Order: sequence, then C-alpha cells, then structure tokens
Amino acid sequence: MSGTNRSAAVASFDLEELVVHYQKQLREEAFLYLQRRGIAQETVERYRIGFEPGKIGFYVNSNKLGDYFENRVIIPIADAEGAAVDLIGRSIDHREPKYKSLLGVDDIMFNEQILEETEDVILASGVFDVLSLAQARLPAVCVPVWMTFKDSHAEKLREKRVFICLGNDELGRSESVRILTMLQPIAKQALIVQMPESIRDVNDFFVRVQHPLDTFMKLLNETMEEAMMLPIAPDVKILRYIRKNI
Repeated sequence: MSGTNRSAAVASFDLEELVVHYQKQLREEAFLYLQRRGIAQETVERYRIGFEPGKIGFYVNSNKLGDYFENRVIIPIADAEGAAVDLIGRSIDHREPKYKSLLGVDDIMFNEQILEETEDVILASGVFDVLSLAQARLPAVCVPVWMTFKDSHAEKLREKRVFICLGNDELGRSESVRILTMLQPIAKQALIVQMPESIRDVNDFFVRVQHPLDTFMKLLNETMEEAMMLPIAPDVKILRYIRKNI
C-alpha cells in the first residue's frame, strides 16, 4: 500500500482505535522480543505498545494494514497532548527495513510530552533507546525516523540542556556533530555523550551493562566535566527528576 493510500485509509479510521487493535494482538513472540530488549511490562502498557503477527489481516476501507506491519511490534507516536499521530513498526525477525512508519509524520518527537516537565533531556537514536531511559526515569526523546532531525525538532529543545546520545558508529557520530551544530545557538547547553566502545546504543547499554542507571549517570556527569574542564557536582536537576518519578 502506498503512503498516500495508507494516509487515506487511516484518515477514515481513528488512529487511537488502531492503537487499541494492535495492543490486543500482543502475544508471546512479541513479549519475548521486548524482554530481550529489556522492555518491562509496565513500559509496554505505559507506551501502549502493540503487535501485528500478520496472521489475521486488519482492514481499513478494504486496505490491509496487516501485511504492512507484519511481524512487527507497534509503537504509537503521540503529540504533546498524548494523542496518537503515527505508528512505528519494528520487525522482530530479520526482515528489512527494521523500522516502518504508517504515516511518516516527521514533525513530532517520540516522548515529546516529557519536554514540558524538564529542562534537561537526552536526545537518543530511536524509540527503544527512549523506552530504556524512560524505565530509568530519565527524560529522553528521539525523532521517530533515524537521521531526520531538523530545525523544527531543534526548536522544541530551545533553552534546554541536551545530552546527544546517538548510535556508537560512524553514522551516529557524524549525526551527533550535525545536531550539536544545530542546537548550540538555541539550547541552554548541548553535549555529545560518548558511549563505551563495545556498546551500540542506549538500549544496548541498558541491556548489557551492570548497574546501568548508575553507570549512565556517571557518563552524563563525566560529559559535563569534560565540557567545563573542571570537576562539578552531580546533575542535580536530573537526579531530582529521577527521585520524583521513582
């Protein structure tokens, strides 16, 4: 189904109903995949994660969406008011592309509701990085589609301290520098967080590292120390956020 046809189909059907539909289809293979990614049941419920097994087609005006999201966990993208504006499907097997969006909405950041609550935020690579950080009670956002960060996203981070923590590869590092350049004129502070060499991304960090929250907080503070070239106290604002939400 083309993007235009999908948009037309969904326009006549409430995205919120789609979210509920996919939530009802969560089953063992989806839970096992989410468990391997370190995503807890509470987080699955909080972010209304669903699944499309591809065995039973779901029709909207005779257009089959089941084929489109076949064998993918479905993560709703919500606006600042919490209303679903798009859906992201992540394959749980080896099919490509790994991620597919239903509508391709590109001006909303995943988890951007958190921006109203904090002056400090982590800009991560993808939705699973944000989910891992959210479980640790750390404020984080990402653009739903990799490497589409643009001026409208930067504007949402105006006057905030932003920890840029993208993929730990050449593409991630180059994208981090590009975003840093965009944020420096408008953010309170923008910092690139260097992940340990063997770690792919934030989600990988929280799955593989012992005591991941403490170790990640140490990374953030070391990043600030290096930026300021002098020892500083722990990040009081982020620690206060953690304590408030635990």
